[in-house]
Amino acid sequence: MSSATKDVFKKCVAAQQAASANQLALHAPIFEDDGFITTAFMSATGGRVELRCGPSEYHVELFAHDECGNRLTLGELIALPGVREWMQVNRADLEGKQRVEAEVEYAFRLLREAIARVPEMNWLLC
Repeated sequence: MSSATKDVFKKCVAAQQAASANQLALHAPIFEDDGFITTAFMSATGGRVELRCGPSEYHVELFAHDECGNRLTLGELIALPGVREWMQVNRADLEGKQRVEAEVEYAFRLLREAIARVPEMNWLLC
C-alpha cells in the first residue's frame, strides 16, 4: 500500500473514532503497519474492533473480537440479528470521497447503527 493510502486510512479511522466517541466505547486507534497491510485496533471493555486495509483490492475489512477472544469476521457479523437487513438498506456513500475514506465511514456507521444494537455486541456502546 502506498504511504498516501496508509495516511488516508489512518486519518479516516482516527477521525471516525473521534466522531463516534459519544456513541461507541472504542478507545483511540492503535495502528500497526505490516508491509502492505495497515491495521487499526480499537479496544473497549468487553472486546475490540479491528479495521484492516491492504492487498489485494485495498478494501477496508472489519473484525470484532469479543471478550472471550473470538474473532468475528464480516460474514459472522452479518449473521447477527438485524445486521444483514441494515446492510441491504444502507450502502457506502462513495460520492466525492476516496474509496478508503468511504469504507471507513461505512464501517463505523455499521458498528454504531447495526452491530452495536445486537445484545451480545452492546459492549461497543458507551
